[in-house]
Amino acid sequence: MSIWKKSPFRATQSLRDRYPIHQDLLDPWGGDEAFFPLHDEEFILALHDKDALQKFLSRCKREGFKRDIIHDGSRLNMVTELCSIEFLSNLAEDWIPDIGIFGEERVLGPFAPHPQLRILCGAILCFSPLLKHGITPAGRFADTQKSPYKISLGLQAKTPCMVWRRDKDQHVTPLLPLAQHYHPIGPVHNLPKQEFFIARISPLKSYWQASCVLPVPKVNIPYLQNRLMLEWLKLQQTNARIFWEDILRYRAELVYRSILEYCYIDLYKETILCWDSFLSPVTTES
Repeated sequence: MSIWKKSPFRATQSLRDRYPIHQDLLDPWGGDEAFFPLHDEEFILALHDKDALQKFLSRCKREGFKRDIIHDGSRLNMVTELCSIEFLSNLAEDWIPDIGIFGEERVLGPFAPHPQLRILCGAILCFSPLLKHGITPAGRFADTQKSPYKISLGLQAKTPCMVWRRDKDQHVTPLLPLAQHYHPIGPVHNLPKQEFFIARISPLKSYWQASCVLPVPKVNIPYLQNRLMLEWLKLQQTNARIFWEDILRYRAELVYRSILEYCYIDLYKETILCWDSFLSPVTTES
């Protein structure tokens, strides 16, 4: 099985089995307590308390976990077109019929349910390890079907999810650590009008294009990076050789959900208005 078809880390349970999904605001676990054997109070407190965070980081250092980010040096291949979010969402539902029960809450957190974003949530989770042995819905499809979509699926699966800032002339800047060769060169197609957004941006043969796009009015980068750093440390328990980009690829829902938890508290109306102006023109990638 090709490397992109399954995540490089293993879970004691699949993502679809992690309940309860409902969580307190700014509690990005959302059922992730069941992920891996480590679910002690020290780890959970580290998400919200600076002293607890330092204590947990010291423990990780003693146990040999690496805090320094290790980037993936593998290059992305180029394709002629990307799979649409409708195709990705349908693919995810084909392999995981119950995704409609938990998908929106796992991606949107307190903003779920939001019917207009249901297809987008399915597309985002298409690249998450929701099946046994860390297999993704996209990977299961590619492993069992002869389809021209395989190459595009592989590219999108290997593209890290990222929080972006839109600059002038359709250029973008990543707001989290990201290996340099994943930074788009030149203008990017399929961008929303808003300044901040979450998306996978992949190289096509003549340009770069965004997929799984969700604009947001504002981002809390320190909070999100802290959440992802804790995930990085946690996942090293099962694979010490994972890359930072692996978290962004296979746990993309953490990026969306953590950003939206912050928006729900401080920018609820602004977020809804942001989506209302976005949903019609930019929900498909051709």
